[in-house]
Amino acid sequence: MLNHLPLLRALYTEVWMPEEVKEEFLGIEPTARQNALKTAPWLRTFPQVVQPPPLIPIKLDPGEAAVIALAIEHNARLVIIDEQRARRYAQHIPLLIQMQTNGIYLGKSVIEEALQQAGERD
Repeated sequence: MLNHLPLLRALYTEVWMPEEVKEEFLGIEPTARQNALKTAPWLRTFPQVVQPPPLIPIKLDPGEAAVIALAIEHNARLVIIDEQRARRYAQHIPLLIQMQTNGIYLGKSVIEEALQQAGERD
């Protein structure tokens, strides 16, 4: 990962990272990784998400849930997630969020059914 930070910089002007992801990142080789972050001021860290939006499933680890919550909150056009399950959720949740944002009430059973039909629930 450390050797690929310049690639992210070459592709994007700014990259946003929730605090939860930063904590995971620093969990391995903290000194080297902290130094790498110091040389990447374009990598912006956002505070921890107090409570993720209601459609984010509990099955996701805190880092992935925080990435999706940050993306929803800021209407991000692109999200980078390494876990396959989280990528699948990220693809389906925005439509349900958009419907609710536009005043369409969706009951819990409707949301659960939509996620199940999309293959996101067992």
